[in-house]
Amino acid sequence: MLKSELNKEIAKTKTGAIIIAHDDTKEQINSKKTKYLCGHVFRIATEIKNKNICNLKYNGFIHISENAKEEQYFDVLGLIIKGYSYKLNKNPVNILVSGFTKFGKVLDNPTSRFLFNDGTSDNYGLIEPDFNKIDSMMKNKFDNCIKNSTYDNELNISYNCKLNDKIKDINLFFVRLPVYDNLLKEDKTRKIFEDAINLVNPDAIISFGAGTNGIENYYIEITSYGMKENGAIYDSDDEFITNYDLLEILKFHKLLQ
Repeated sequence: MLKSELNKEIAKTKTGAIIIAHDDTKEQINSKKTKYLCGHVFRIATEIKNKNICNLKYNGFIHISENAKEEQYFDVLGLIIKGYSYKLNKNPVNILVSGFTKFGKVLDNPTSRFLFNDGTSDNYGLIEPDFNKIDSMMKNKFDNCIKNSTYDNELNISYNCKLNDKIKDINLFFVRLPVYDNLLKEDKTRKIFEDAINLVNPDAIISFGAGTNGIENYYIEITSYGMKENGAIYDSDDEFITNYDLLEILKFHKLLQ
């Protein structure tokens, strides 16, 4: 990863979604902590991956616009799922996708509305997605993609897909995380996220958060700073952590279209 690539467009999808390598270093260098729960979630999964305590090999976080377009969201999500599946040398593959409940002025969160047809609910945990949307996305991204009815339950949806002349089973799980600001008292966001990770044992995670970026801009987050305050229960192991998993996959998006 070159510094010249940071905060610049690195790819554009066929639906016009603009992929940008985003780094908050200049904003957070003085506070040494994440400003938002998005960075916290990004860091939780990255630390789990780095400690090798489960199957997790790839993890990433994307900020989308509060006014993002559904077509572009599923275009980007589908590319990531395809990229993860291509990179993971195993079968089957478990992939966990996360979004957030409503928060602050974002009363209809697109990270939940697109997946669950409900961006206004306060309900969280592993949730059944809109199967029709997921089905359309998968069949658009993969050749000979067939839904595995034998794996379907209230928690996941599974597909048998052709990928580089090989057949692979791809199991998708979806979790909505609570926006719980009082982290000094209770880190409920971490608990729900870690509970989902422990249950699913994913090989890869892709998390989405809503931000104020341009409608077609998709910010691939690179750095998360530790959240350290006196009395806090969410102390991080390191001052900051970096993760280039998603960036490396999406830089070669033309191979995955």
